[in-house]
Amino acid sequence: LKEKGYPCLLLDGNETRNLFENKYGFDEASRRKQTHRITSLAKLIIKENSIPVVAIIHPFEDDRVKCRADVPGYYEVYLKCSLKECIKRDKKNVYLPVLQKKKKFVVGLDINYEEPPESTTTLDSEFLSPEECLECLWKNISGKLFDNRLTYDKS
Repeated sequence: LKEKGYPCLLLDGNETRNLFENKYGFDEASRRKQTHRITSLAKLIIKENSIPVVAIIHPFEDDRVKCRADVPGYYEVYLKCSLKECIKRDKKNVYLPVLQKKKKFVVGLDINYEEPPESTTTLDSEFLSPEECLECLWKNISGKLFDNRLTYDKS
């Protein structure tokens, strides 16, 4: 987006958690609060005529339904990948401590991930390279960019 001249701001879930004094945990209730917080930030960014790019694990469909209704130009990308492959790629060592019962609250293990039935775009990141995912995504969104916003007709 930046390379093409679109003003945008990345909202990374982990980085955003560290911006606030009131830090949320990773249990279900805290994840829902974090989603609400990021939704509010995304709406503020849109109000300033920029595109928010939100990178979070978004496990609950009812929260995604709220986001679809509340965020203008909401465009959901589901990076589909099996739990087995996620564990294999785990560079942050998130999964192993939960599997060893040393930690809790990891999506896909002790927090259920509800697969999105209505994502705008689904990319199978288990079989597509990051470059291929980006190419597919750009093909899907490039025609929907207007006035520094992502707009699309859901019908």
